[in-house]
Amino acid sequence: MEREIARPPFLNHRGHITMPKNRSTRTRKRRSAITRLGQTALCATLGLALVAVGTTNASAETQTEVTNASWTASDQPGWGSADKGGAFALRGQTDAFAIQSNRGRVNALQAGKSAAASLAVSVQDVLLQDTVSVPSANPLNLHHTLEARRQGDGSTYRGRVQFYTGGKVVVGVSKTTGTAETGLGSVTLPITATAGQNFALQFQVSGTSPVQLSVRAFLVGSTTPNWQFTTSDGSSSRIQSAGGVGIWDYVSETGSAATYFHDDFKSYSLSGTTSGSSTGGSTTTVSATGGTVYRSANFDAWPAGKVVPSNFVSALGGGYTKDGPYDDMTVVADSRGSGKVLRTTLKAGTIHSKPIADGGDNLFLQLPQPVDNACISYDIKFDGNFDWSLGGKLPGLEGVAPGVAPSTPTGGNATDQGWSGRAMWLGPKAYSWAGPTNMGVTYMYHPGQAGTYGDNERWGKAFVAGKWHTLKQCYKMNTIGRSDGQLTVWLDGQQVINNSAYVFRTKSEVHITHLIFSIFRGGSTLDWAGSRDGYVDIDNMRVTST
Repeated sequence: MEREIARPPFLNHRGHITMPKNRSTRTRKRRSAITRLGQTALCATLGLALVAVGTTNASAETQTEVTNASWTASDQPGWGSADKGGAFALRGQTDAFAIQSNRGRVNALQAGKSAAASLAVSVQDVLLQDTVSVPSANPLNLHHTLEARRQGDGSTYRGRVQFYTGGKVVVGVSKTTGTAETGLGSVTLPITATAGQNFALQFQVSGTSPVQLSVRAFLVGSTTPNWQFTTSDGSSSRIQSAGGVGIWDYVSETGSAATYFHDDFKSYSLSGTTSGSSTGGSTTTVSATGGTVYRSANFDAWPAGKVVPSNFVSALGGGYTKDGPYDDMTVVADSRGSGKVLRTTLKAGTIHSKPIADGGDNLFLQLPQPVDNACISYDIKFDGNFDWSLGGKLPGLEGVAPGVAPSTPTGGNATDQGWSGRAMWLGPKAYSWAGPTNMGVTYMYHPGQAGTYGDNERWGKAFVAGKWHTLKQCYKMNTIGRSDGQLTVWLDGQQVINNSAYVFRTKSEVHITHLIFSIFRGGSTLDWAGSRDGYVDIDNMRVTST
């Protein structure tokens, strides 16, 4: 006999506890009594911390259940009808759907295939929740998605959790316009999933100008977290109208057939919602884990091959909407066994812009708002036969005063109106202390630097060709007139710089304003070029407040 799932109490959009269903008659009779308990007493009884939602989440005075699917019917093919919300409309690999042991089963969903089930309701501001089991497929690459504001042409918002071989768990948000899907950002969670575990997924959509979108996933039985990823869509293609709700699952072409179960799929209409104003496109604003998230991208949902500019802009910002700035980038399979990464190819005999334009990347990407404290982190790998040559630039952050070009505090230019901090690798051909292969540095343009070009803040650590590294660089602006700024850097979890007496600025209008997506060789002369083609892979890039 199959084991009963332990089902979590859910926190609704107001932070109130709602109890999931249980199959026993005794528990159902007790439910109305449980809901009459005081909120504080119930939290204490369950051993839960009451979690307040982030400031960008919709506020609400009331919630009304719109749909409820508990799959209490007898075992049968298909999913039939929900307890509330009408019959499921199935799409994709429809023969995968079944009801088994009071759960919605998806059986042997094939690699490269989707399985979708939607309910034809009409709701605008909505909270959705579902429980899904982690399949035992190997390799595993399952996208489990909740859909909101689904339109007749297929346009919808999607909040997802992705499970990968090795236990990696990612949550994110995307928008489908017709048949084209655009990623709006994602974040890797600091948890590991194993086959047979049950995860709760919640997705909230509210407002119109902009549309606010929040998602979280957590292990059933654990404390419900704050929203783990929140973004807003103020673009011209945002979906403002009420629409249907549903589930959309997909197994990547790099995965294998997966069998798993759904339970407690519900949606609630939110009333009395409020939303802020917007002057532009999608902007990532809040994460309850790891502070505020200003930009975030992993590349698993991006199509392989050349970078689609709209995907890059949605995830990392910037106004680069043409193909040219991305002509040295491709999306490729992750060498670690699951997902995808962003690869920059550095051609032999080139540095940035010399002798031809194909010399790597150098994009200045404005953050959603100026801040005085921010970190940039990412995974990075150089190819196994990489020619370190003299050295080259890697992504970092910078700040410029209003109206000042973001390229100003780079390239030997003045630093009175801004600063920049990028990572670099330097080879022994450039500096004897950088041997025997290379040394990592943080390359700083700042007031008081030693010369025309930036200062090399040495890590005392080298990159290893063919190995994945994790790099995190944090910058905290100094008080004007004081040397109390902070520059802190970690490589593979080991602190390599800790300077709490840095001067980033001398003017109060200078803050942290841009992500600099630099991957190129140089220097300004061709002796910085490599003798052979090479590449640099990037994954899990985030700009956060901590």
